[in-house]
Amino acid sequence: MDDKIKIGIFGDSQASLKFREDYISWVDILKLKYNIINYAEPGSSLFFSFQKFIKFYKYFDKIIFLVTSYDRLLLPNHSALTLLEAGKNRRYPDGIISYHAKSNTEEGVPFYKENVPILDAIKKYYVYIHNEEKELCFSNLMIEEMKRIRPDGLYYNFWSWTIKEDIFYKVSGKNDLRPCHLTETNNKNMARYIIDWIDNKNGDMDSYYSDPIDLYGRYFS
Repeated sequence: MDDKIKIGIFGDSQASLKFREDYISWVDILKLKYNIINYAEPGSSLFFSFQKFIKFYKYFDKIIFLVTSYDRLLLPNHSALTLLEAGKNRRYPDGIISYHAKSNTEEGVPFYKENVPILDAIKKYYVYIHNEEKELCFSNLMIEEMKRIRPDGLYYNFWSWTIKEDIFYKVSGKNDLRPCHLTETNNKNMARYIIDWIDNKNGDMDSYYSDPIDLYGRYFS
């Protein structure tokens, strides 16, 4: 019988992004010690992860939930966009995972004629219908509900570390190659923080952060 602590991870690219293989992410470091099931998807909305949480939270000893931006949009199945993956066109089963309200909605989406009306509808939604205050309220309610159900979980947005690294490297708008948007140094530091949290060694997360030691060319293109 596997007696390892079973951990469920929910969230976005903070827990799932892989662009390179020369070092492992904080998630993969945890896999060396714990039984990990990772439901995180790059670009996913808070509602996407909330749905996964509601469905699976009861199966885990520990919950790690990466809180993403409140203004991302999950499209329904009937509005799934066709994307390019590994040289093949495919339809995502959950539609496109999400779109960020303040970004260029066409970024990263190939020009297929079936995408045009969907992208047009998304743009019009954010111009004429989207209510930022409402979305923030709904997001806060989802977070409160998850904390009520699993008060023992870790609910956090790790993006502050990514911003610190960006400031350190003086980069903006560069192609980010960092697994989970963190350098090798801070992927290790994040794993160390979470291991201490699992072991009930409470501490300030930011005290685990350290400035990177590599040249920016390793992480940006």
